[in-house]
Amino acid sequence: MSCKIFLWLIVFVLFLFPIYASDINFNLQKDNYKSFETVQLNIVIENITLTKDLDINNLVLQDDSGKSFNLAKNVINIDNKNYYFYFDLPLLNQADYKIALVNVNYIKDNGFKVSNFFNNISVVSGDTQIVSVRPAYFLSKITSKQETSFTLFITNKGKDIVNINLQKSGDFFNLDAKEFNLAPGSTKNVNVVTSIFGKAGGNFTGDINIVYSGGSYKIPFLVFRTDFVENKNIANFTSISNVTNNVTVIKTEVNYDGLVLKTLSDRIIKNLDIDLNVGDYYPPSQIILSNDAGIDLHNIKYLFNKDVKGIFDLQPNSLDFLENGKSETLLFSLNGSSHFFAGSYNGSLVFSSDERVGFSIPMKVRVFDNTKPIVENKNVVNSTVNNATVKTVVEEKSNFNFTWIVLVFFILIFLILIYFFYKKTKGKKDEFERFVDKVKNRRDSY
Repeated sequence: MSCKIFLWLIVFVLFLFPIYASDINFNLQKDNYKSFETVQLNIVIENITLTKDLDINNLVLQDDSGKSFNLAKNVINIDNKNYYFYFDLPLLNQADYKIALVNVNYIKDNGFKVSNFFNNISVVSGDTQIVSVRPAYFLSKITSKQETSFTLFITNKGKDIVNINLQKSGDFFNLDAKEFNLAPGSTKNVNVVTSIFGKAGGNFTGDINIVYSGGSYKIPFLVFRTDFVENKNIANFTSISNVTNNVTVIKTEVNYDGLVLKTLSDRIIKNLDIDLNVGDYYPPSQIILSNDAGIDLHNIKYLFNKDVKGIFDLQPNSLDFLENGKSETLLFSLNGSSHFFAGSYNGSLVFSSDERVGFSIPMKVRVFDNTKPIVENKNVVNSTVNNATVKTVVEEKSNFNFTWIVLVFFILIFLILIYFFYKKTKGKKDEFERFVDKVKNRRDSY
């Protein structure tokens, strides 16, 4: 009996805390680590759509009891599906620990979810041949006429001398040091400078390999040109010109209207006409952002303006990268902290990118309150309220005042009639009483 209860308890716990092994992949560069070494973690999003970007607050290191450790964490967001975290381990005992991504907001199976994801990490004992590096990943976004550089800090956190050998993969950058020794507690600064001016291409990827007797690090080095137009399909080419010295300059046509918003049924959204009722619940809905511009787009941002600003929310709140021909699912919902009133609201949902590809969708929102008459919202600019609503409000107020005036008039007439009736009847009563008195006086005289 106790065995069955235990099995049901396990099933219940797994149901409450599901593990999505195929949804988020944890890629560590090493099988095990020593205290104070640098952990490099590549997070790959597989079968879910994040509604909120991952940041350093999502990453925690825990022991088996659930205790968390203080970490100096760093994160690089590549394209909303690839994240690079790195941090130095604190002083730890030899054991297995868990790297956790907590409070991850995402969409799966048309439902909004918040879950935690875990991966094991092994820590072994040792106080020699311990090297820390910073940064453990490097990403730079530049234009075609720019270069970039950074400083690589390599620190010996062990108790013996470490011989460092640097190797690079990629012909677009150079190092100012290749081999050196590090005493315990010392740091070597290595300058890394690019040489990509005049080179063709939009993305440059390379690695810096740090090799020593205790192990090695591979530092990914990524450079993106934000203004680069990639020629992927010959059908997109509109002209070939300037053919001199065996150099062909190919011009590509960019479809500046190619960033579009669609429904789940693949219909293009050209405007948003929304009716709401105060107090009702409206669940989040999914919309699709598609890139048909002919080029990859970077740093896509969107905002609600004018009267609709603050009423709605769109997650994730931005996209670092959207490949040409690809789509991204967005979660459209009401802002839970918004307090709106009955009335009519006009505005737009505006999208933009570094490549100047974007669009604006007109929005018209009508808010009703079935519990009381419509009143004008003083926070809404009068010119944005539609004529029908204004006319309705004015007529209702006029009818309301006229009714009260007529009612008060009839009440006054009624009171005046009562007064005159009272005066008239009171006079007759006085005359009757005088007649009675005369009769009594005559009787007494006899």
